[in-house]
Amino acid sequence: MLASHFISDNRFFLYGLQKTIAHIRPNANFIMVSDTDGAHNFNPAHGDIVVLAISSPLLRREFMKKRTISKTRLIIMLDQYITISKRNHFPRLLAKKTTLEELNKTIEHALHSEINLTVLPGKRRDVIRQLSKGQAPESIAKTYGVSEKSIYFVKRDVLFKYGIERRNAVTTILCQDILEWIR
Repeated sequence: MLASHFISDNRFFLYGLQKTIAHIRPNANFIMVSDTDGAHNFNPAHGDIVVLAISSPLLRREFMKKRTISKTRLIIMLDQYITISKRNHFPRLLAKKTTLEELNKTIEHALHSEINLTVLPGKRRDVIRQLSKGQAPESIAKTYGVSEKSIYFVKRDVLFKYGIERRNAVTTILCQDILEWIR
């Protein structure tokens, strides 16, 4: 049986989740992390469900860098509004304000889904990588010989695939982390 791992840097979030979900998922692991050491000791099995509800982008990135996590059904919970994607790919994104019913529905869906990773063509991946490093859209557009509008379209399209409607620096960095995770 696949295990479910709930990882967060918010003790109250984990405690509330544990109280409400433990009877539904008796084999669930609840892991509180406060630094990158937690990432080193975490080794999920192939196909496990991993729910990352980590607010710190640096700490979340440490978990996503682990090679073993790339073979899991990863669900990332964020502090911002996410449009729930109907696509069958991982990672799945959810807002932390998601209802318990929606979280359970997403986990159930993940249990019965293959691990489909969304792979982007090289040029789109490079555009997101450059944007996440703070490079200006104008200079990226000049590099590729396209309009600045094309760069914004690529950014919007890639973020939309993951259900992200608000496009800002934080979501662009998250998108870069996801692309690194897929690799």
